[in-house]
Amino acid sequence: MALVSISISAFSGNEDVEKIMKQRDKTVEQAKVKCDIACRQADVEAIRKLVALQIKYTREGKQKDAKRVAEAARKLKKQLLTPRPDRIPSATNAPLRNKILKSSLDEQYPDGSFRAMGHHYCILPAKMSRPDGRNSCKIFKGHVLRIDTQEELKYFTKLAKEKKQAYWVDLDYDPGVDKWKTRKGDIKDIHPENTMKIPGMGASINPKDGFKAVKNADSRMLIANIVCEWDK
Repeated sequence: MALVSISISAFSGNEDVEKIMKQRDKTVEQAKVKCDIACRQADVEAIRKLVALQIKYTREGKQKDAKRVAEAARKLKKQLLTPRPDRIPSATNAPLRNKILKSSLDEQYPDGSFRAMGHHYCILPAKMSRPDGRNSCKIFKGHVLRIDTQEELKYFTKLAKEKKQAYWVDLDYDPGVDKWKTRKGDIKDIHPENTMKIPGMGASINPKDGFKAVKNADSRMLIANIVCEWDK
């Protein structure tokens, strides 16, 4: 890195060199993100296989082996969920957030996080279960996507189709009030179309069906993309 710094300073004031080096820096950052995504996806796949193996050993009565596998999965999950300083979403940066909020325009951050509808979002680089998604977002001082309005519902339904991704939604159906609610009991005034309303069902948004009720949404075996959300 020192050699790169020297070479840039040696040509300071040369617009062509600065343009090349800026493009180089951008390409390097993109490569880092791709590498990080690949590593996290490998971790998630390994965790899935370890959980399946743990279940297999438990059913076979191999409790010691099951315990060892569970410990390996626990350590891998901890590594996956531990934030890296250079990977923490820019949206967690309060001064930068406030600066963007002064503008009426939605904005995309260099790391892929973005602002829309007065909120900040970041699609985490690995698929995971909804409970693990909650833990990840908590580390970043945010929360899993909660759909507050019809506008937000339409936005992420469209995004899911464009990116061909499925997103967890941290809402559950309450038949008592015929509404979708957060875990804290906050009622959301949204009216998804073409979705079953079954007691105890969680929710997701996927490219094919849009907003959809999901049975056993908090199962560790079910994974989808996580949108981490900051309310301001």
